[in-house]
Amino acid sequence: MIPAPVERSVVIATPPPVSTFPMPTAAELSQLIDAVGRRFPALLDTQGPAFEGTRHERREQYRKQFEGAFLAIGHMKRLERPDTKLYVSAHVQLAESILRSLGRPMTIRGDPFLAACLAHFDVPISGIGRTHEGIVVEIGLNQYTGRPATDQWRRILEGQAPREVAVSRPPAPPNPARVHVTY
Repeated sequence: MIPAPVERSVVIATPPPVSTFPMPTAAELSQLIDAVGRRFPALLDTQGPAFEGTRHERREQYRKQFEGAFLAIGHMKRLERPDTKLYVSAHVQLAESILRSLGRPMTIRGDPFLAACLAHFDVPISGIGRTHEGIVVEIGLNQYTGRPATDQWRRILEGQAPREVAVSRPPAPPNPARVHVTY
């Protein structure tokens, strides 16, 4: 009898990212969510298609996404200023990739991710709540270059309000082709 052929394949494994930042406890994460919500209440909105179930279930989904985002952001590097080349969705995809490499796959929505950026306190971010003015949210995170995460989030627990940096670029001027004149 002839033995069956053995299929050979190459498996490429990447180690999970290394980070030494201290992760907050569950109680501290709740305090951070509350602090961000007091300063930026729109980021805590769990209405709409992004979250399902009862109010309590939606809040729990948000908390889990915030925790996952907070962990992933702790494994990213901080730039000196917000990055003007990437949209929030690119940062969210990177965070989801980091979580997969850590063995904690999950989907993260934009608002919990932005809230986690603000809660870290050392992530340069601008444009929160100003998209209606034509300003794009910009975040100073990078996978490879920049400063490592710190425990600056403790400053929020000590009473400092979450904040964003100054808007890094002004909104684009209105397009004259889209101006509607009424008489």
